[in-house]
Amino acid sequence: MDMMKIIKTRKSVRTFDGTEIPESELNKLCSYIETIENPYDVPVEFILLDAKKT
Repeated sequence: MDMMKIIKTRKSVRTFDGTEIPESELNKLCSYIETIENPYDVPVEFILLDAKKT
């Protein structure tokens, strides 16, 4: 497989202990995510999943 295709299609999935994030902290995290820039000018997408909905 082409190395650039591998890099462009990379996904990172994490699982944790199930402790719910307080709403205020989740709001802070979402606000911070919107400000993140990267030095490579490549779009980066963060998706926060609700364990109860998945």
